[in-house]
Amino acid sequence: MRTIIARNSHQALAESCYQLANFGVQNADGGKVLPIPTTSTILRPLERVAFHPHLNQLEALLCAATDIAGDRLEHVIPACRALKSNPEVRVTLRGTECDNIGAVFVNIDHDGKLAMMASVSHADLDLEYADQVFLSMLLEYMAASTKREVGVLWITSMVPHCRASMVETVRSIGATAPIPPAQYDDPYSAGTISNTVPLVSIPPNRYDRELKQFFDGAFDSVDYVDPFIQHVLAPAHRVEALIKGGAPTAQVQRAIGEIASQDWMQACLLATQTNEVPAK
Repeated sequence: MRTIIARNSHQALAESCYQLANFGVQNADGGKVLPIPTTSTILRPLERVAFHPHLNQLEALLCAATDIAGDRLEHVIPACRALKSNPEVRVTLRGTECDNIGAVFVNIDHDGKLAMMASVSHADLDLEYADQVFLSMLLEYMAASTKREVGVLWITSMVPHCRASMVETVRSIGATAPIPPAQYDDPYSAGTISNTVPLVSIPPNRYDRELKQFFDGAFDSVDYVDPFIQHVLAPAHRVEALIKGGAPTAQVQRAIGEIASQDWMQACLLATQTNEVPAK
């Protein structure tokens, strides 16, 4: 088993790509695979944006929020109730919205924080990042529901790999991994991301109703109480729609300026770099 210990998703993804690029073997389709599982320990899972221009950060963030909206009631709320009634229990979540995620274990650690362990059946590069984002949001949602701080996130990838079309991307991201890892200068580590908005700031029942209302199609027609939904999720959704619709650069930039959380704002700026946006 290979082990990665990283401060955040940006660092974990770079370390994973470094290992895959340097120690992976070529598979039948021309991609690369690590023949042994890899466990990534993410110490600060709330720092979920990976500032690598090779990936569509915005799509991963919005998809994760959608998955939380679809997953929370059936599986997550009973688990939160169990944790609140018995802090010693370790709950198991199954049947998450992400098909490649297996069992997810959640417990309260020795510091009283909510920690999560998860296994994924495969971890192609874009799926690996999407899984990290989804699980970090799930952990933050559950921590808010149980009134706990967010602890460590462990993710075990059973067969880390990349398809042939992603080999060069893996090499590029892996090349950003410094030795030693303490020398990382991503925006979180450098302290340039100082303003972030929590995923949940209102009572969970109200939050559930607002999040469901949002993803049922009320993207702009409602003034939401929760700051994340109103000032992060809604404007980020508008940015994605503008980019996909080929809106002029100035219009996209104005929409990005409405996002209250600096890391999501950076994710949107990266999305404009990976998509052609008309100048006018």
